[in-house]
Amino acid sequence: MSAIQSMSIGRRLGLLMAASTGVALLLSYAASAYSQIDQYQRDTRAQLSTLADITASNSAAALAFGEHDFQTGPGFFATGLVAADQRGAAD
Repeated sequence: MSAIQSMSIGRRLGLLMAASTGVALLLSYAASAYSQIDQYQRDTRAQLSTLADITASNSAAALAFGEHDFQTGPGFFATGLVAADQRGAAD
């Protein structure tokens, strides 16, 4: 006889409830983690898109005056503008 078969019906039901609750909690945690990761990625994409729009709107004047380097926020390793004729690419 296995250990589960030798248990009383009350203990088996308790074990079943504990196991189903544990599985439900794990699934809930996984769904929450996925949702938070997805939201973080959407926020990051939106921030990057906003920075790209700002850079695009300000780059025409910078290129006209020959300024190829500019300051950005944290998290950027290198920044610079490259004109269509590749001026500033070697800077």
